[in-house]
Amino acid sequence: MEERSHLYGVMGEFETAKELIRAAEKTRDAGYRQMDAYAPFPVEGLSEALGLRRPWVPLITLIGGLMGGLTGFGFQYWVNVISYPMNIAGRPLNSWPAFIPVTFELTILGASTFAVFGMLALNKLPHPYHPVFNNARFARASTDRFFICIEATDPKFSSTESARFLQSLNAQHITEVRDEEAPMGTTMDRIFSMLRPGRAMWLPAAFIAVAMLAGCDNLHQDMGNQPKNKPLSPSDFFGDGRSERMPVENTVARGALDNDDLMVTKESNNFPLPVNEALLERGEERYKIYCSPCHGLQGDGNGMVAMRGMKHPPSYHDDRLRKSPNGYFYDVITNGFGQMYSYSAQIPPRDRWAIVAYVRALQLSRNAHSADLPAELREKLNSGGTAK
Repeated sequence: MEERSHLYGVMGEFETAKELIRAAEKTRDAGYRQMDAYAPFPVEGLSEALGLRRPWVPLITLIGGLMGGLTGFGFQYWVNVISYPMNIAGRPLNSWPAFIPVTFELTILGASTFAVFGMLALNKLPHPYHPVFNNARFARASTDRFFICIEATDPKFSSTESARFLQSLNAQHITEVRDEEAPMGTTMDRIFSMLRPGRAMWLPAAFIAVAMLAGCDNLHQDMGNQPKNKPLSPSDFFGDGRSERMPVENTVARGALDNDDLMVTKESNNFPLPVNEALLERGEERYKIYCSPCHGLQGDGNGMVAMRGMKHPPSYHDDRLRKSPNGYFYDVITNGFGQMYSYSAQIPPRDRWAIVAYVRALQLSRNAHSADLPAELREKLNSGGTAK
């Protein structure tokens, strides 16, 4: 076995791409497997002639796209369903059509990122130093010459026999490629020498150090370094010397509404307020402001908004809504339903119940029976008198 410690391989030079493909096919047919070809531009069929396996980049791109899409969808699902669920117009928490834009964008981002870095990893890039650079004629590989190098790691390699084989393929300027350090004459040469495989163990440590320094708060000014008060810390800005401020009046802590007497379930038919003339007048006023544009003044769904092209809401006088419990109307006003969004920010709870009472009055106005009247009014009605 000949000494191969500093011998990388034997390289042959060719003038045309057709000669390069023919030489690659002959070299592979001769039993050589550890070899590579170099050309100044992509050569169709060269990969097949060298016997290169199918590239992994498409599969890596697919994996990156799937990971990006699942990450985008999963994060939105976690925020909207698990971490911070919000009832928006009665829509389901997992409203997946709204998740599509972010899912799509992260799919593209994941696929492109994996494709780029997967390609670099598979090609072992960046690779600023390579033994073939020690061949002076190899500089023409980026202009007008084509090269094949049979590497010394091939079991069939022999410097003499391999050189003779390349010569039989009409290769020009057959040279041995030595795996020696690049000359140390210039700064770039020193850098390339430091980046040689086996000498780049300092790169991960340098990357970690740069990342840690980039996150150091002392290197830059941002919101994390601006003057601020920590919770429950003293402050000279306010007259009472405290940094904490009292909540806004009528602020309700999240979750505390469960103990509110005005909050009922949608299946409940209870009415938590006394129904009187003042409540009905308040409900009529609030109804005309917030409800009549869509539902109409009579509650028949012929409001001005619906008459101008929007979908007509159902009439309050339908049997389904007349038989619905009071809690259902309160829940729809609070959380919204279908095209109707939530009015919880505009209408306080007492006014919501006032509107529910007025809606019940509208329903009764078209479905009242004489038996529902007080006795004195029924007598006047039966006698033909006018009820006042």
